[in-house]
Amino acid sequence: MQAAMSSKKHSENGHVVKIVVSGPFGSGKTQFITTLSEIDPVSTEIKLKSPDDQDTKISTTVGLDYGRMSMDNGRIIHLFGTPGQKRFDFMREVLTVGAHGLIILIDSTLDDTYHQAAQEIVDFFRERNSIPMLVCFTKQDLPQARPVAELEKVMDFPGSTPTLPIDATQRQSAHQAVEKMLAILDGTA
Repeated sequence: MQAAMSSKKHSENGHVVKIVVSGPFGSGKTQFITTLSEIDPVSTEIKLKSPDDQDTKISTTVGLDYGRMSMDNGRIIHLFGTPGQKRFDFMREVLTVGAHGLIILIDSTLDDTYHQAAQEIVDFFRERNSIPMLVCFTKQDLPQARPVAELEKVMDFPGSTPTLPIDATQRQSAHQAVEKMLAILDGTA
């Protein structure tokens, strides 16, 4: 499904930009949007019932997260977060309709099994959309975070896929991801 507008159309549209934030369960999507949003973010989270999942999280997104931010140049950025669980793949397709860019968050503290799930999400979007993509490795502030160069080797990215290490809890770090996505969209990255 060719769900998204091209970056050329983005340039013609002016100052409103839709960015989808996706990634596996627990990668920091809700936190990323909460950190950046200048409005109270909209979130459709429910409490987890599985004791296995509760070791790391107490809730999960089942529909979407939404936040909005303004850039210094007057651009309005609409951030739409997808659920991370595979059973909600359909929401990824729904939310990318009309999107200008895609930021995929990947937890850099977890093992290769987790990164295989992350690779499936990257492949999911590559197969269905032609929108520009930025991959951000989250939780880089934690001591057990793997180096970005190592993670890039684990993941099967073409050399042209831009990556960025971030801390989704820190506004400046998360803001850098949005700035980099805008530079990609503007052709200045």
